[in-house]
Amino acid sequence: PLPIGNVSTSPLYHMDYKFEQAAMLIVSSSSIYYLVADYTTVEYDAAVAANGTGTQCVFTLYGGYKMWSQTSVNCTIAGLPIMQPYSITAEYVVIDPDGTLSFRDSNTNAELWKRRTKCASDDAYYYYAMNKSYSLDTTNAMYSVDCTWSMMISREGPVKVYKNINASVSNDEGVYAATIASPELSAIDELQFTADGSLQLMDQDHNTLSLSPNGADFVVFDAGKLLVFDYDTNSMLQQFDFETAQCTLNETIGLIRFIHFMKPGDTLWNDEVLISANCEYKLILKNGKLVILNAVHDVIWSALEYDADSFYDIENENDTHNIENGAERLEFLNDGNLVLYAYSSSNEILWQTNTSTLMNRDTIFYADHAILSDVGSLFIVDNVSLSAHFNSSGDVEATNEVGADYNYHLICDSEKYDFVDKRYGFYATWISYYHCADNAFVYNQSTPCVVYQYCPRIKHYENMFLDPSDSASSSNCRRYQDETWRSLSNNYMLFQTSITKIGDPRITQPELYIVLSTSNEIEFDTEFDDNY
Repeated sequence: PLPIGNVSTSPLYHMDYKFEQAAMLIVSSSSIYYLVADYTTVEYDAAVAANGTGTQCVFTLYGGYKMWSQTSVNCTIAGLPIMQPYSITAEYVVIDPDGTLSFRDSNTNAELWKRRTKCASDDAYYYYAMNKSYSLDTTNAMYSVDCTWSMMISREGPVKVYKNINASVSNDEGVYAATIASPELSAIDELQFTADGSLQLMDQDHNTLSLSPNGADFVVFDAGKLLVFDYDTNSMLQQFDFETAQCTLNETIGLIRFIHFMKPGDTLWNDEVLISANCEYKLILKNGKLVILNAVHDVIWSALEYDADSFYDIENENDTHNIENGAERLEFLNDGNLVLYAYSSSNEILWQTNTSTLMNRDTIFYADHAILSDVGSLFIVDNVSLSAHFNSSGDVEATNEVGADYNYHLICDSEKYDFVDKRYGFYATWISYYHCADNAFVYNQSTPCVVYQYCPRIKHYENMFLDPSDSASSSNCRRYQDETWRSLSNNYMLFQTSITKIGDPRITQPELYIVLSTSNEIEFDTEFDDNY
């Protein structure tokens, strides 16, 4: 936690007001939402620095968790990148009761921009996850963790899903992907949880349609999927897929057989292709030669070295030069070895990855995924250690893409979830073809698969402003009303006081009373280190 700096109450009318370290803009003494400036966490950005003078700082919007953040070139609101298109002569910044930070015209009160999540869109209200106490209606939208997908209820009624979202006022500037609707409903008005935990749609006439079984607690929207989870059973109750594989390939080049990976037992024959998940790279066995092609079908890797004079035109289906001396098939053996076999009765091996556990390797785990990555490298991993045993780039130690993906998607404190509301727990998800049991490619049907992990709730420190002058929170005898009492998230607290006499001569020695439990098993964390 930061030592609390100067505290101002929203709205703020001076956009060139310079915030000092830990200065805060709050809604009220009883609100959990505030904007705070921090000089200590800023990473120097030359591009930002070039557009301003003075010391940079990071403005962060909090509401029990980190909601939105941006670096100011001079620690003023005017110095934020989001402010560059606007004048600051007749506008103000306000934090609404629901935590939305908005910039408004002083004359008309019209919103010029607003933010409630890390996504650069005005209508981004929910981010990645929504628990059963919330609902989605026509006034808000839900965005994916990378801000490239959005889900909203249109004014016409259906729940619409968009992908490839542009930073804009409205998320319908993305590419339309799908609709959640039903002929049973006239015009959908809300996506909500029922009292028994079923996710349902409700139309303007209050007709309803259940989308999931009872018992749901969380909805996750990410990477083209809407996922419904039950906390009690730690299970996924429902899955909606809004994106399927759209890869295409000229038949004169080859036929797409697998997507993203091959598994033990898979065989790639001549003219068959393993295609990357992003549809750009192709591992193909063509005319007896095993190569990787890029998006424009140039050869970027080959399993064997060939003389330039004997190399073939990959798109020439009639080229059978040296095919009798080439490969018949690429086979992923059950022992973890990827082997290229020749056209011969003796099963001559032309090339192999030497990834069998029988080949004096240091691991006891069988390699079980031969992956063609989205950058065009072929690498082999096992699903236990997630270690790379082969990489077509030649340096196995240089990258471990699957291990890195695991840490990014399934570790609860991953940077992926920096802006996710963790106060009620959440589900970490990893959506990838890597998790699919069936890797056969089917156009417009193949879709990535999901693994997930529940992450227990995390409640960070929060500021509690006790303001005796706030008539809503204190009684006439300056005792705080019972409804304004707040429970502590932990067994310790760090506080600072700022006491100002307000003209009452009877108050000569103000006192602060703190009521704690009788437990004597209190352990302090790093808040009380010497640097605080």
